Amino acid sequence: MAEEWDEIKKLAADLQRAQLGGAVQKLSEANCIEIINCLVNSGQLKVIYTTDGKEYLTHKQLERELDDELYVAQGRISLSDLATNLNVDYSHVEYQAQQLAKHDSNVHLVLGQLINSKYLDDVADQLNEKLQVVGTLSISTLAKDYNLPSEFLSEEIIKRLGKFIEGFQDEHDPKVILTPAYISRYRARIRGVLTGISMPMPVSLIVKEFGFEGRMFFNLAEEMIRDNTIKGSITGGRQVGKATYVPANYAKAQNDWIENFFLQNGYLEYDALSRLGISDPKSTIKRKFVNDNITFLRSCCIGENVRNIAEIQIEEALASQVFVDIIPHLPSVISQEDVSSLLTEILSSGKYDNAQIFCETIVVSKIFVSDLYELFKPEVSDRAGKFIATGKYAAYLKTRSGNDKFDMSEMGEDKKSKDKEERRNKAAQGKAGGGAQGRETKTKSSKGKKGNKNKKAAFNDDSDDENVVAKKSPALEFMTLDDLSNKLGTVTTLNDAPEELNEELASFIQPTLNKTYEESLNSLYQTKMTSSMQSKRRNFQDFQDKIIAMVETIRLFEKGVECFDDEKVKGNFQKYLLKTLGHDLVNECVLYACQENEVSSDKQELNVDQRNKLIGQLPKDVAQPLANLSKKMSGGCPRLS
Repeated sequence: MAEEWDEIKKLAADLQRAQLGGAVQKLSEANCIEIINCLVNSGQLKVIYTTDGKEYLTHKQLERELDDELYVAQGRISLSDLATNLNVDYSHVEYQAQQLAKHDSNVHLVLGQLINSKYLDDVADQLNEKLQVVGTLSISTLAKDYNLPSEFLSEEIIKRLGKFIEGFQDEHDPKVILTPAYISRYRARIRGVLTGISMPMPVSLIVKEFGFEGRMFFNLAEEMIRDNTIKGSITGGRQVGKATYVPANYAKAQNDWIENFFLQNGYLEYDALSRLGISDPKSTIKRKFVNDNITFLRSCCIGENVRNIAEIQIEEALASQVFVDIIPHLPSVISQEDVSSLLTEILSSGKYDNAQIFCETIVVSKIFVSDLYELFKPEVSDRAGKFIATGKYAAYLKTRSGNDKFDMSEMGEDKKSKDKEERRNKAAQGKAGGGAQGRETKTKSSKGKKGNKNKKAAFNDDSDDENVVAKKSPALEFMTLDDLSNKLGTVTTLNDAPEELNEELASFIQPTLNKTYEESLNSLYQTKMTSSMQSKRRNFQDFQDKIIAMVETIRLFEKGVECFDDEKVKGNFQKYLLKTLGHDLVNECVLYACQENEVSSDKQELNVDQRNKLIGQLPKDVAQPLANLSKKMSGGCPRLS
């Protein structure tokens, strides 16, 4: 029994070494199957069964058969095909393929396929033939054609460069293979095209017209520009849509034109540089005139000479205490907006504190503006005096006082209705006006007028209150804007000034003149009121003395009448006293009351009807006592005491 067991173990060892055929010759078929089953069941022999279960084979044998099938398939076969051909489960094939690829460096397991080096060498030969024809190959394109990962294919191709493949990697794109002949042809084409170009041309047009590949064009063109093979430059970066090729001779002519034009004229217009083919004029100017003091405006840039002209004109205007329009003194290509920006920049330096900008381009001396105020001062006083003399200012003060009192004490239905109506009207105006939002707006004539964007903020703040006062009380407006503008047109120093300057000066000085006018009105009115009060005191004293004298006279006559015994005579004398002295006394009181309450009376001798008519025009608190007195004088003979 021991001898048989030793024989079986030897047979198992032979089977493990895949020497099953020689061992089977020593035993019968039935014994062999029995022995193998025994070894498999005991775990001493590991075999792989076929999918139909009729056959089995060892792992070593499966590995040999995989290698044989790979050879038959010319170096590339999928694991699914191997499982079908060998009639073995896919999992066993996959495992053994992994072991084969692990132990054999010439075999690769890629995307469920076994590939050996012989297949890759053949692929390299095919690629070399194609490369010599077309001159360039892209690994990404090859990966799609051969259905292989680009990283794997790139690694294998790089290994075979110089052996199977006569080419080299592109230094800017390692996944592109090139040949020296292709590069030479490409370089020669680019050199010929760029040498023949005599003016700036977009790279996109060059690439499209001659069929260049963008990346290759930039690489070779820049290389030839660096080694001075091509005389020119590429501007705008390495993007085909933005880059421009500029020939050296054109660039030289371009630079000469820029330098000469700037030297002669002192400015450069951005549009002119754009027409020369310069895509970024500002950057070009900054790079070319590094040491020059250049002022960049919206549509052009100016040199120090042009700026000095503007500053000289400003200094002369300030020294002469007048105004100057800068536009006529600068090149005509400089727009009004650019002149305004230039003046704002010059004045913001703090060098010209005594200057102020009007109409965007006109510099006016602040002393000149102050002189305008002084010019109108006599007329302000004269107008204020005449306005007060008419009595309208006193009426205005009474009206304003009455409105203030009403607003504080009365909020009746009339006021509510009026406010409601005003709100409705304003809302309607706001809708019709396209966004006015019910606010009262003041429109101004704009006939060719330049907007003054550079007025002082202080002026705006100071004028707001004055404009509100003027809106509330037109009577206090010194002059309307049109009248004031026309008046300024008569000033000698403004004879040659444009109309818009007069209008803006009028808008600027009107609030201050209105304020001065109101102050003058207040001052003159207070003076008049003081004088009037003193006059009233004198008038009242004279009136009082006169009334006392008249009363004393009446009393004396009354005592004389009492001396008569006849009652009829007394009655006649008393009636006579009423018609004469009594009538004069009441008339004197009525005339004085009219004078105090500003009720006009042309007659000093009044009859009863005239007197009653004047009494009816007096305030109630004054008219009532006088009416009673007049009635008594007319209807009876009161005893005076």
